[in-house]
Amino acid sequence: MQRLLRLMRPLLPDRKGLMRHCKTEDNSLWVAVTWIHDGYVTAPELRFSLHRLRQLVKPNRLVVCRPEEGRTLAGLCQQHPDISSCPIWLIIREPAMLCERDVFARLAQALDRDPHLSCAIAVDVFHDPPEQSLPFPYYSWRGFCLFQHALAKQGGAVRPYDGRRAFLFLLKPGRILRSVPPACPVLDIPKHVPKQSAGIVPQAFIHPLDNYHDQEREDVLAFLPQAISSLLDVGCGSGRFGARVKKERRCRVVGVELDPSAAAKAASRLDEVIQGDILKTRLNEKFDVITCNDLLEHLEDPYALLHILKKHLRPAGLLLLSVPNVGHWSIIDDLLAGHWDYIPAGLLCISHLRFFTRKSIIDLLTACGWHVIRIETQHGPFVGSAKDRFMHLGDLGFEVAPDDLEVLGFYILAQ
Repeated sequence: MQRLLRLMRPLLPDRKGLMRHCKTEDNSLWVAVTWIHDGYVTAPELRFSLHRLRQLVKPNRLVVCRPEEGRTLAGLCQQHPDISSCPIWLIIREPAMLCERDVFARLAQALDRDPHLSCAIAVDVFHDPPEQSLPFPYYSWRGFCLFQHALAKQGGAVRPYDGRRAFLFLLKPGRILRSVPPACPVLDIPKHVPKQSAGIVPQAFIHPLDNYHDQEREDVLAFLPQAISSLLDVGCGSGRFGARVKKERRCRVVGVELDPSAAAKAASRLDEVIQGDILKTRLNEKFDVITCNDLLEHLEDPYALLHILKKHLRPAGLLLLSVPNVGHWSIIDDLLAGHWDYIPAGLLCISHLRFFTRKSIIDLLTACGWHVIRIETQHGPFVGSAKDRFMHLGDLGFEVAPDDLEVLGFYILAQ
């Protein structure tokens, strides 16, 4: 096998399906480099992402940099001088992503086939919308893997680099160090190499998850009343949603956030942020609206929270929840195939402690003294032949809730 594939051999399965552990000719393994922020210390979803990445790159070395470290080519080589001798670098913007191990081998194969290529870039869900013939969208790790395998079978030539924000790429530093200025940011290397030296590999697909605490949740905004004077956002993350509400509704927004890193960011965006456990927090005011965006499923005791929130709602005030649906067809399909695979975000997020269907979330609210006045759904359509398979379950004698099989989650208004 050619030299580059020998370098990547730790990622390639042998005939028995085992992972080979192989060093390069100079007895050094290739190196992966990534960057983390404070959230990777405090947020379980991000800690899980980092753990998964360590497992992916084994037995090769993973260099983990803080935001202020190793941002430039010169800085990285200065802080980690031993990596300069490594013949292959895998650069990853952040560990939070869905990525199969085969992706690294596909990038290596692209570099090996084209002697002019020194930087091979993975495609991602944001820059490369999948074709209709592929099993997309995916909702679970198994679904992602099925999609990735179908995409890889399609083949396709390496495309010229288009200037995109590269999330993951493989490069030959020997060439890069000679052609890129030392002050070049490492993550911007694809923009600075000669045009023919960087290419996008269509068979190497990843799904970045680097905005976990940083979403505006425009889908939830539509359910907020126009005229409100105050809102409490429980589990406010970095405050993007609350900031949007504050701007559009011109109201006071208070956030509560357990994660200290996210709470620090939210403090600069909202009127007040309380960092800590909502069950142990004292609030001295009442609000027109209380929101819990994808929160209840992360709690050990959602009953206690729902009882507490009633004390902080004004008369005729509203509780607005968004809750994922464990009765979605993809979860059932995975279970029938023997899968229940946790991932950093989604229906089976690693930090989910509770799971709800339409009936169970309504029963929970009713038991805690709430009256559900409106429930809407987030659509998660069937993929491929799944709909036909599930519609036949009723014919086989199974009791099926067909209206909720394509529901990713529920939006619930209660008083």
